[in-house]
Amino acid sequence: MGVECLQVSFHGLVECVQRALKAPKQHVLICTRQTRRADTAGTWYLKGFLQNLIEQVKDIPLWQQAGEAEVLAFVYQISGAINYYGISEPTLTGIFGRDFYGELNANYPDQLVHLIDAGLAAGPPR
Repeated sequence: MGVECLQVSFHGLVECVQRALKAPKQHVLICTRQTRRADTAGTWYLKGFLQNLIEQVKDIPLWQQAGEAEVLAFVYQISGAINYYGISEPTLTGIFGRDFYGELNANYPDQLVHLIDAGLAAGPPR
């Protein structure tokens, strides 16, 4: 699998940001519910998803020698950037104002794609 295929996977996550921005309260409730449910049920819903992304990243030549923890650190940082932004509207609007938040919303997906692409191209830190 090439970088282009993995970029499609990660860029699909960016679409999650755009959906979360349309219903931030619902996004928070879903994330909280899934976290609590997994903890009590012992079912880790993200396991297969994360493992798949780890395997895809490790298929990229610059990442092939990286350990699983290094790869998961990258994958999880991207996931965290998506989820944290998805729940941050009240805070960011309160700090910077609604107009600025609108500008931020317009720029966030492209900036996230740039971050993903740069991380994939750079490989793990050495």
